[in-house]
Amino acid sequence: MRVQYNLFKTLSVIVMAGFIAGCSSMGSMMVQDNAKAKGWVVPKVYDFQTSMKKYKQPDPGRVKVVKLCQPVYAGKMLAHDDSKFVAAMMPCSIGIYEKSDGKVYVSSMNIGLMSKMFGGVVDDTLALVAADDAEILEFLNEQRRSTNRL
Repeated sequence: MRVQYNLFKTLSVIVMAGFIAGCSSMGSMMVQDNAKAKGWVVPKVYDFQTSMKKYKQPDPGRVKVVKLCQPVYAGKMLAHDDSKFVAAMMPCSIGIYEKSDGKVYVSSMNIGLMSKMFGGVVDDTLALVAADDAEILEFLNEQRRSTNRL
């Protein structure tokens, strides 16, 4: 498997572009396996291609969203009334989709940047989430490095 990797930062989104030989399912499985290895739970994987077809909508192509939860982190933020507002951002999401160029892209919120908008337990906990997120998606960097060596 080869991945070509570019990093684009916007206010709250990091989009990682990668060519993954195969389909978005392969990227989805790598994200899930890495997350589980770090102690995260994968409560849901949304397959938008299947869902859109079911509701007779245009086929968007391969699009999946992997929902990730780290119960310890979630518990820290939801334990306090003043930080329960973050429930709207939970669980964390990672998008994996194929564009018409045949490349598979992985997108994720820039949780590290977002954490700076909050103080207290939310800031501290989202900093931990950002570190884990980087490790979960490290396979993209590894693939880029191995592709650049060829």
